[in-house]
Amino acid sequence: MAKAFAMSSDEIIQSMLDSGLKGRGGAGFPTGLKWKYTAAEKDPDKYIVCNADEGEPELSKIVRYLTGSRIRSMAEWQLQARLSVQKKV
Repeated sequence: MAKAFAMSSDEIIQSMLDSGLKGRGGAGFPTGLKWKYTAAEKDPDKYIVCNADEGEPELSKIVRYLTGSRIRSMAEWQLQARLSVQKKV
């Protein structure tokens, strides 16, 4: 997280684009593009949402991220998303 705080929002987005991380939904949309498009929006009010229930049969895989030691990882990813889409933090 210290590295993310030292980076600009554009650098965080580029790092995410370079990572190739994709969403876990059916479309597998690149996370970096989601953050890039959100950052480009003119509206200053932006929201980060963690949708943990999409009604998929393997919901238990998502629940594991929301309990125990992995909850910190989820919170860190949300903070990084916020740092990338908000020009002012």
